Amino acid sequence: AGREHDWAKLRPRAQAVLRLLAVRAGQAVHRDHLVVAFWDGVTTPSTLHNLQVTVSSLRSFLEPERPRGGSRLIARQGDSYRLVLAPGDVSDVAAFERAVRDGRRARAQKRLEEAADAFRIALDHYAGELLPEDGQAEWVAADRERLRREAANSAVALAEIRLAQSRPVEAVEAAEHCLEVDGHRDAAWRVLIRACDAAGLAAD
Repeated sequence: AGREHDWAKLRPRAQAVLRLLAVRAGQAVHRDHLVVAFWDGVTTPSTLHNLQVTVSSLRSFLEPERPRGGSRLIARQGDSYRLVLAPGDVSDVAAFERAVRDGRRARAQKRLEEAADAFRIALDHYAGELLPEDGQAEWVAADRERLRREAANSAVALAEIRLAQSRPVEAVEAAEHCLEVDGHRDAAWRVLIRACDAAGLAAD
């Protein structure tokens, strides 16, 4: 609603629950997954109550003007919770994953320019490590690594497409982008060498 929230008023665990829901914005997250992530995986009446209290506090914090049970942002679906994306709302993770899927589909169908555009959009949405402020928390580590891997794959794919299109300078840029994300990606080093050679960048 155009207002900045005072996040200091929200307990750290509630903030973390909200970040997990945000990573999966638009998707239902089962309560068991939340219990595993934030209550040591022990499902008891007490932990389920604590989860319900946490979600209630999030709803009140995000939409203080809404009556009890009237939240539009955090919906309950059976035993799952979902952060709702309304028309016009943006999730960089969702946009990144959608662009990666579009790129892979277009490349498989030999629509290379469309694939390149999609991979470029994906890389524009990838802003680096997912939620670095959460450190090595188990609930975010797997998603962080998966997104990093997909970003590197997208950059390599873009580099290969541009090299095949005889656009070696753009291929160099895409390969270097991949190596910024994952400096140990052999495919990126190989395409970078070929692209530099094709672009006449012998010294590089």
